[in-house]
Amino acid sequence: MMYALEHLTRQGPEHQWKQYAVCANKDLLERIRHSQPRPEEWRVRLSVQQRKEEAA
Repeated sequence: MMYALEHLTRQGPEHQWKQYAVCANKDLLERIRHSQPRPEEWRVRLSVQQRKEEAA
């Protein structure tokens, strides 16, 4: 499985998640997320590409 590290970005009144990294090691991405100045603005989730392949 592949996981994505994403950051919540704010552009005016809109919010969106920007992908910064993709990796098979979820624990590594979680460590990176927790080391950020505002970890609550970051998330690790199953990669969009991975979810599309599982649905097919």
